[in-house]
Formats: sequence, structure tokens, C-alpha cells
Amino acid sequence: MRTLKLASSLIISCLAAPLSAQTAPATPQVLTQLYKCKQIVDDAARLTCYDAGVGRVEKAQKTGELVAIDREAAKEIKRESFGFNIPSLPKISFPSFGDDDDDKSALTVLQIKRSKKKARGDYIFYTENDQVWEQVDGLGLRRVPRGADNELHVRKAAMGSFLARVNGQGASIRVRRIQ
Repeated sequence: MRTLKLASSLIISCLAAPLSAQTAPATPQVLTQLYKCKQIVDDAARLTCYDAGVGRVEKAQKTGELVAIDREAAKEIKRESFGFNIPSLPKISFPSFGDDDDDKSALTVLQIKRSKKKARGDYIFYTENDQVWEQVDGLGLRRVPRGADNELHVRKAAMGSFLARVNGQGASIRVRRIQ
């Protein structure tokens, strides 16, 4: 029973095949075999099937053929990759967790560790979570206030771009994530 709960509580993403953003990932064969065990009526045979299936899942995880993540890990991956568009990597469909973090009006607030003004007047923002955002629109931005409590409020904009405001005030500036 514990084995069944373990297997059913995992969120599994298979990295072997590229997936489109609209296609749900297919259930990996190693899990399909494990799920079939629940159809076995004989208790001893079902337990044998589960034991073998869990062994195959464990081996697939150790070899990297199967990657298991939980809700918090998926949220962390989404949070850390915010601002990046990497079309060369396969699309991994994360399940919905009830909060639509792909909503364009959603705001991400990042603590600014330091900022640097480039020669042409645009800024580079270094955040506490080691992200680096660069202003790309050439618009004048009033001086970024000095101090440890500055925040960069970033939201998605049209066509994969991002808009930001320092401390949530003033006009939005167009930014891109460079690290």
C-alpha cells in the first residue's frame, strides 16, 4: 500500500521526448507497468508486481530516464526560470497547481541586491536570488534609490517581453533577463 501511495503521489516528467506546450506528457512506460499492478486480483502476485515495478522506477530515476518532482519543486523551477525563454530545450508541461502563474498580469517581486547604470543610461539589476535583469528600452529611468530595500517588480508583457518598475513606482521599463 505504501508503494502505491508513493508512486501515485509523485509528479513525473519524462525528459526523453520533446513535447509541445499544448500536449500533456505521456505517462512513461515504467509507470504504466507499475499502474497495471493494481489490476491483479491475487494479493501475492500484486505485491510481487509492485515490488518489481518500484524497482524499475527507482532504477529509472537513478539513471536519469525518469525525473520526479513534487509541487514545491515545480513551483521553484517556474520561479527560478521566470524571465527566460529557452526554445531549444524540450517543453516540459507542468501540471496546474490551481494558481495561474502564467497570467500576464501576475507580478514577480525581486529584491534588488545592487544596480549598475550603463554608459547609455540603462540599468542592470542584480537580485538577491542571483537573477540579472537588464533594461533594454533606452527610456530614462530616474536614479535608482540607494538602500537595501529596493525591489524590482517584474511582469510579463506582450510577445514574451517583460516590464519592470523599481519599488513598484514610476513608469514601467522594458527589461530582459540575462542571467
